[in-house]
Amino acid sequence: MNHQDVLEQQDLSGKDLSGRDLFGIDLEGRHLKGVILKGGSLRSAKLKGVDLSGANLQGVDLQHADLTGANLQGADLRDAKLSYANLSSVILCDANLRGAFLDGVRLRGADLTRADLTRASLTKADLSGLSFSGVILTDASLTGSDLSGSTFHYACLAGIKAADANFTGADLAQTNLYGADLTHARLFAANLQGADLTEAYLVGAQMNLVNLVGAILVRAVVVGAVTTDARRWA
Repeated sequence: MNHQDVLEQQDLSGKDLSGRDLFGIDLEGRHLKGVILKGGSLRSAKLKGVDLSGANLQGVDLQHADLTGANLQGADLRDAKLSYANLSSVILCDANLRGAFLDGVRLRGADLTRADLTRASLTKADLSGLSFSGVILTDASLTGSDLSGSTFHYACLAGIKAADANFTGADLAQTNLYGADLTHARLFAANLQGADLTEAYLVGAQMNLVNLVGAILVRAVVVGAVTTDARRWA
């Protein structure tokens, strides 16, 4: 199947297109549920609103692609390259994004329910106002990202690298932040009630008006952290 054949087919559901280079292709309006494109390329592709649920996109190059409103529920995106893609309003619930590259992405309005982002790279990404409740972000990189106003109830952020990240107004209650690197992170008015910050690195973090009631700070490093009016163990 060549590039032109792909362009002409309306229904590509379940098709095996492994390794195909579909750079810049316009697949809007096509049916791609369960498609297999392992190791292929959809770089700069137009995939707005496309159903890619259950698709095997392991290692696929989706950099700069427009996936606005696309359905990626349950998709395999392990090690996929999604840097600078538009993922606004995308459905990623139950998706496997372990080791994926999402640097600089826009994820506003996305559904990340139960997504696995273990070791994913989300450097300088727009993640503001999202719900990460129950999401796995273990050892993920969030350096310089905007997570302001996001919710993380019972999410696992153990070992994250989030230096200079913006958590202003974020709700991190009961979140696992064991060993997290939050150097110079902005946590202004964040809710860390009951959060596990054991061995977390908070050097120079801005923690004005933060809620630390019941938070675990065993062996946490808080040198130079600003904690004006912080609520602790009230």
